[in-house]
Amino acid sequence: MLIFSAILFILFFSYHAVLINRSITGLQRCCSALFLSIITVTYAPQISSAIFATLNIWVLLVVSVAPPLFLFLIQRKSLSSVWTKAYFELNLGLGYAFARELLRSWYIIALAGLTIAATVFASWLLANFSNFGWDGWAYHSSAMAWFSQQDRITGSMPLMSWITSYPKNIEFLSLWIKHLSGNDQFIEAANLIVHLFVIPFAYGIARHCNLSKHWAAAAALIYFLTPEIISQSWSTLIDGAFSDSLVILLFLSFSWHSCARDEQLFWSVLLGLGLGHVMHSKGSGLYVLVIVGFLLLARVFLEKDTHRLRTRLLIVGIFAALSGGGWYLKNWLVYGNPVYPFQLTLPGTAIILFSGRSLEQLVEPSSSGNYRD
Repeated sequence: MLIFSAILFILFFSYHAVLINRSITGLQRCCSALFLSIITVTYAPQISSAIFATLNIWVLLVVSVAPPLFLFLIQRKSLSSVWTKAYFELNLGLGYAFARELLRSWYIIALAGLTIAATVFASWLLANFSNFGWDGWAYHSSAMAWFSQQDRITGSMPLMSWITSYPKNIEFLSLWIKHLSGNDQFIEAANLIVHLFVIPFAYGIARHCNLSKHWAAAAALIYFLTPEIISQSWSTLIDGAFSDSLVILLFLSFSWHSCARDEQLFWSVLLGLGLGHVMHSKGSGLYVLVIVGFLLLARVFLEKDTHRLRTRLLIVGIFAALSGGGWYLKNWLVYGNPVYPFQLTLPGTAIILFSGRSLEQLVEPSSSGNYRD
């Protein structure tokens, strides 16, 4: 878990350095670097398996380092001593400003203390206990174990063939931890890591809503302390991490809507990747795609420069499709159903769009036949 956190930290600094010359705020730069770090390690196993047919840890590390290195080469920014000093002074200043907001009042200090206590307690729990539950044993962790055994992402497995058909972006974080540690003792830590990473995004959303820095810090910590998400931070369930992904997507959406003209391409790419990540995290991410899609289309009626807006929407759509359509396209080609093995009907009607079985028949233990006394 510590090694995986260190890898994310290195990627964060790499992306943060790449973004230093952009005319965005320090908070936006921090959140963008965190998001790109998560996206990089999430898609590394999928890219490695598709191109190199292996999940070897060294291949995964090379694939993960390649994107920021490629961006460095494109940018070709000389890392002089003056630039490096300014870079660290800027980051230390941002961290100091946030810490100062935390120390302004007793209730912010209390929230920060509760956040630290909750993190320590959840870390102790995941280090000493297992909290898989039926979902964890059935498909959240079993698919990662099967992929590890096969050294690649396969299309089926003996236990339940549909397990390897369900999108699993968040579970791939657990795969990283398993590969780095050599065992499954800390695979539940993926939820906790993502939840810690999302604090700046929650803070950024509050700032977009015109809250002061003081109250934005309070809102971010209150979100972190959401009981349901904390309860899942030491489990292999993905609902908490999926909620965190929605917070990230909301921040990217706000930044996309409010960005300056010279940053529209940048935020369009990130928003597309955010949509794709949500789609690849859980099947219900498709509903999010529809909702966000309508919100983006509504912008057409408010935007004066519709030609430029269409270009931005096209970029969002392309990157959402590239990063979020893989599993669904594979299922369509192999099974003739993008959401295999679930049956998909036209909402509000009995018209079957793609044949399959109901959720209760497949997932619920008493109905699926996969549960034994």
